[in-house]
Amino acid sequence: MAAPMLRWWCLGRRWVLACIDGGSRHGRKTAIVFTSSRKRGQSSVAQQPLITSQKSRKGEHEWAAVVGLEIHAQISSNSKLFSGSRVHFAAPPNSLVSFFDASLPGTLPVLNRRCVEAAVMTGLALNCRINKKSLFDRKHY
Repeated sequence: MAAPMLRWWCLGRRWVLACIDGGSRHGRKTAIVFTSSRKRGQSSVAQQPLITSQKSRKGEHEWAAVVGLEIHAQISSNSKLFSGSRVHFAAPPNSLVSFFDASLPGTLPVLNRRCVEAAVMTGLALNCRINKKSLFDRKHY
């Protein structure tokens, strides 16, 4: 009997993470599938049989680690990301403020094009996948 494995499957439009126990000699395996339910923050667990023809080879690892990294980096720019205000490291607090930064009613953010270009160029240099569409949710009081 083989050790349990974690695998990702796409079922329709939903990706699921399955923890698969060892298998029988016919390649049938049982999986506990973790999916997200319709209600936010809850998950459901379903047990279902999976049919696969893959058999593990001797010396092949039974577990595969998938690691995702979220990296925060500062972009070198002369102005802020969502306003035209200048940026200076040693400036006193609240000295480089635009109308948007002060949250005046009716002011809207303007995305800094050069910052986006720098971020895309960095992503391309690192062979990353670049999203064609990004949505920003900003708190504006």
